[in-house]
Amino acid sequence: PVSVDSSNWEFYSGGIFYDCTKQVDHTVLLVGYGTQNEQKYTITMEEDTSSKITVRCVLQQINSASLLVDNQDEWIHVGRGIVLYLCFLKGATEDSARKCANGVLTASICFSEEWKKNTTVLEIRGDVLIVPQASLVGKIKGKRMQYHSLLDKDEGAALYQKFVSILQEEMKQNNDKGSVKAGVYGNRQGLKFDSPGPFTHVLEF
Repeated sequence: PVSVDSSNWEFYSGGIFYDCTKQVDHTVLLVGYGTQNEQKYTITMEEDTSSKITVRCVLQQINSASLLVDNQDEWIHVGRGIVLYLCFLKGATEDSARKCANGVLTASICFSEEWKKNTTVLEIRGDVLIVPQASLVGKIKGKRMQYHSLLDKDEGAALYQKFVSILQEEMKQNNDKGSVKAGVYGNRQGLKFDSPGPFTHVLEF
């Protein structure tokens, strides 16, 4: 392992990256080196993430919520249930997306006034509003937020659509009154909701 300056890695698109300083803030694996046009370089890679977290979500119990999906005038609405903020990290697969969907639907994360206990969104026949939230991978380095663990945009978009489909199908089979609605992957979207309280959970898969 070696320590490097990763403060400007968000601007990297390919080839040899020269914009480095001695202000180290990140650790990577050194896997090779070479010379190009008399310029020495090293080859590094992130640590293996195969056994690490690949999906992270935040769940907020709600009475109702609305999402502005086009940042202009198109709103989608849900009633009682949960808002699900969702992010895919490097290494995420359809299998991890399915595990996340199952966890969201079977976890006792909704308080039922009728039963005076925590129960599942399926049991309260609630709705789910999915909000893509890439910033959930963020890590602070000095004064900067970095997002190196985020899954590639195209892969993330495809997996997001798959996740939405999985959740919609599961809800259709197990909740005859609840609905699943979703925001647009890659877009900034306005959100407003009414909540019975700060009953929020973080789930990782």
